[in-house]
Amino acid sequence: MINLWISAAIFIIFPIFLYGNTTESYWQQRVDYEMEIILDEISRSLHGTSVIDYYNNSPDTLNQVFIHLYPNAFQPGSVKFKEYNTGRFGRDSRRQFFKNWKNEYNAEIKIDECFVSQGNKLLSNTFKIEDTILELPLREPILPKTKAQISIKWTHMIGQHIERYGYNNGQYNMAQWYPKLAVYDHQGWHNEPFHAEGEFYGEFGDYTVSLDVPKKLIVCATGEVLKGDPGWEDVRVDTTLEFIVWSDIFDSTKAFIDTSGRRNVQFFAKNVHDFAWLASQNFVYEYDKLGSTDIHCLFNQSNGDEWSRSVIKKTKNVILWMNSKFGEYPYPQVTVSDALKGGMEYPMLVMNGTANEDLISHEIGHIWFYGILANNEASEAWLDEGFTTFQEDAYMINKYGISGRYHQDDYDYDIYRLLNYPRSGLLSRAQWNVIDYVRSRHHEPLGKKTYNYTSNRSGETNHYAKSALMLNELRYILGDNEFFGSMKHYYNTWKFKHVNKDRFINSIANYTEKDLSWFFDSWINDTDVLDYEIYNWSWRKNNQNKWDVTLPIRNKGDRFLPMLVHTELEDGSVDSIWWSNRKSWFSDTLKYEVEKKPKVITIDPFFQTLDVDFRNNTTNFPNHISFYWPGLDRYKPREKGVLLYKPHIYYYKPNKDIAPGALFKYSYGPYNSLTMRLNYNYNKKEILYYVDGWFSFVHHFPETKFKYWIFDIPGLKELGAEIEKK
Repeated sequence: MINLWISAAIFIIFPIFLYGNTTESYWQQRVDYEMEIILDEISRSLHGTSVIDYYNNSPDTLNQVFIHLYPNAFQPGSVKFKEYNTGRFGRDSRRQFFKNWKNEYNAEIKIDECFVSQGNKLLSNTFKIEDTILELPLREPILPKTKAQISIKWTHMIGQHIERYGYNNGQYNMAQWYPKLAVYDHQGWHNEPFHAEGEFYGEFGDYTVSLDVPKKLIVCATGEVLKGDPGWEDVRVDTTLEFIVWSDIFDSTKAFIDTSGRRNVQFFAKNVHDFAWLASQNFVYEYDKLGSTDIHCLFNQSNGDEWSRSVIKKTKNVILWMNSKFGEYPYPQVTVSDALKGGMEYPMLVMNGTANEDLISHEIGHIWFYGILANNEASEAWLDEGFTTFQEDAYMINKYGISGRYHQDDYDYDIYRLLNYPRSGLLSRAQWNVIDYVRSRHHEPLGKKTYNYTSNRSGETNHYAKSALMLNELRYILGDNEFFGSMKHYYNTWKFKHVNKDRFINSIANYTEKDLSWFFDSWINDTDVLDYEIYNWSWRKNNQNKWDVTLPIRNKGDRFLPMLVHTELEDGSVDSIWWSNRKSWFSDTLKYEVEKKPKVITIDPFFQTLDVDFRNNTTNFPNHISFYWPGLDRYKPREKGVLLYKPHIYYYKPNKDIAPGALFKYSYGPYNSLTMRLNYNYNKKEILYYVDGWFSFVHHFPETKFKYWIFDIPGLKELGAEIEKK
């Protein structure tokens, strides 16, 4: 009887814990900024004053305050500098700057004055700086439910553009640019330095920022223009004309634009956790509107052919997609700006190095995932990078089909269309990338802190592609309606708040009323591998003139997942059922009935899962057979092998032997490749052959290729093998 009562209690309590309102005990601090900024182009520096209202909404007494000085990371000796130079952390494309450091990359925020007060009471006027963290010890604490004010006078020496920030060819990309309050949450202060991996975590509040810059500079920023002139109307593009026509008109009239003196403009941003701005004398401006949302687009005139008209159109499409799938855009405006290189996201403002639609989709998606749902990127970068990579891929596939790209932009589009040239799918490319990583010795779980991965490859793959594929699998097992419904629930529950993996997982469980801990655990806390195999299947006709199918299923990996089973019938129709026997996920026999004689059975027929070897997912693995056009060996579908052929002539000059024949190449992903040439030598009436190939095991000998070759050609015969281990 006691056991029965315990079981009943667990049964009742578990759903309350899992599905209850997780925001009831939630609190977060609030930080309002007023900043006055003067840009001095001669010294390339900012002179700033910040007045910061800090609201302690926590139940805790605070004895110190921490502030981020992000630009201090861009100098020799910083934590970021050291991590890049170890070769383990940070992206290779950025590491070159830290490896080959130049004085012009140096940046620094110098604090001239800093104090904390409450009313007329001074709490602190001393500070110390270590790396990118400024610490203010308090004489008297900030009590719960009280407000303090932090006043700072500071100078920012601007460095040449590295990563997201700096001066670049006459343009100022001002990200990570001001003294920013560190977050205090239920874990305490997040006063970590600026690492090579992982970026931001900020408190929500209102920003009022006044910029004083040379009038020649056109300015855009997070937030709305409160007063002053950012210069947009002086350089507005007439979108009724082709850009090349408008550009000629602009060039002939721009001499009449007054660029002397200073430009003073004030921006206001409500309920955001960061603020960024750009300024350039080469900007031109386009404007449009989507519902009540203003869309500002500023780009360098030299990039007008790619940016004009197209970027605003793409921006509208992405916002409509995000609104329909994840939740309504809540801000009054969005600004898309030309960053000259790279891409970066901020609330209401994105910086794009190109006009490519996938980049625009990615960075605008970040306004939802990081901007509105504000995770700590220093510990859980996958919660924003992976989420927006997922939505970017889903958006591109939804718009352009399986390849996920607008091929008419490709220089070789016409010839590829003429040849019916196959293109690898966007999802396939992402899956192969992650499968290669999963099979390596670098494989690590998603749940590690952003800057604690053992290699750059491991961190970047987890943050972007791997976590995006996790969401794709979640969509696969839930279905579109339930998946996107749960994502909207997550968004509406936690918007303008701090999120983490537990809040996300509990939100999905709350909406779906399903315990999905088994699913998330294998991705976040482990390195399990998925590889289902079907084998020795059979069928027989029953007394009802239907067909009984017996399908043995074996898990060759150690990760479990329900699988969609497609049975293709002899009349071409398809019978679909789900296999989800969690009690027998290592080995099971699925028995079911179909109307017609079965021909082919496939599990995961649309290859939506990260099953590492699709060859054993079907009773009849297909091949793509094609003429071997140049570059076609890069075509690597997930769901089929590739067999290529073309004529081949062997010419042996000493004997003037000419041997016509054919070349064949068969490959499947990272697992095998075989090239065979057969030629017939008419002079000697003999067959010449050349065989060269390699294979890799799926679950054993990571990063190892077993190579072999045999050939018999005039003057040379050989048989050999070798093992290549990275």
